[in-house]
Amino acid sequence: ETIPRMTCNSMGLFFSSPACSSSRKPFKVIIHEGELAQIRKWVKRHEEIETGGDLFGLWAEDNTVVVQFALGPGKGSRRTSVSFFQNSKYLGKAGKALTEDFGLCHIGEWHSHHRLGIPEPSGGDENTVRSNMPQYGWKRFVVFIANIGRDDSVGLGCFLFEAEDTTYWRPLEMLRGEFECLPKQSPLRLYALLDPSFKAEIEEGAESINELGEVKPEEKPGTKGYILTDTTEAPSTGLDKGRSPNQKDSLMDEFCERLKGHWTRTKKNKVVVEIDELTTQNEDRKCPASIEFFPAKNGYYKADVCYLKIPIMLPDDLVLRRDEASVDSAVEKIREAAQTVADEIFSQSAGETKV
Repeated sequence: ETIPRMTCNSMGLFFSSPACSSSRKPFKVIIHEGELAQIRKWVKRHEEIETGGDLFGLWAEDNTVVVQFALGPGKGSRRTSVSFFQNSKYLGKAGKALTEDFGLCHIGEWHSHHRLGIPEPSGGDENTVRSNMPQYGWKRFVVFIANIGRDDSVGLGCFLFEAEDTTYWRPLEMLRGEFECLPKQSPLRLYALLDPSFKAEIEEGAESINELGEVKPEEKPGTKGYILTDTTEAPSTGLDKGRSPNQKDSLMDEFCERLKGHWTRTKKNKVVVEIDELTTQNEDRKCPASIEFFPAKNGYYKADVCYLKIPIMLPDDLVLRRDEASVDSAVEKIREAAQTVADEIFSQSAGETKV
């Protein structure tokens, strides 16, 4: 039997590090249906932006973890369409109750990719976890990724990050796991209803509280590593609905014509617009740029990030719709967002030239 070793990070939360195995076994997550239901509810509260939380439990054996409590986002958590940052004060307070009072370990985190159609950790997610592992002394770390499907169901995948040793922190290949679902609610979730002090530790500072309600297992389990009612395929862009083949990308074609650029669709269902010279609002600043979009509802495109030499986060309401005013507004907002950065880049370049 593997006895988890408890290690403590800078916030006083304990992480478990099972003994290292000579061969890698399949990764499995044992979790109550009620905890998965909690995560789905938090995801549905933010359908076009990321949200997330943390996972607490224990390692049963090598590559098998039991998740006993899923924590949601705290008030003041920071999020964009491509990132989520948990409120550290809330995590520290709630995590202390879970680790010190109940002997659990902070074994991972969960976050959503909302409607992006990315069913696994992104490159940025991988880099973040791998850079944090030596900092906090993690031997392994679990990540859940949630996606909202075409039928508005929430699919979940589980992934294991692991280091080969704790001397050089050589990362092993990320493993995709399988869920083994236990019926009904987690006993710890039910205990929170009976213990006012524990309930307060979990709920005070929480962004939202979900009702427990009746837990029903998914009727159609998806393929390996997913729990879905539909399919593991990326959601449709919606551009084909009600349009002839030669019209289906006319919106993006029109947008690119305005900015004198061209677009491509990535394997992860994003649309990337490349512009040789992005003219800002001043009309005298021209920079190469790329703009990322992801498909929103009803065939629209929602802007994500604009890259000059550094990423520029675009306004949340920057959405391309099939009308001229929408395209005009999108072009103006992109140029406005790029203006400050473009001016800074040009001023730096001018300074370098003078020297």
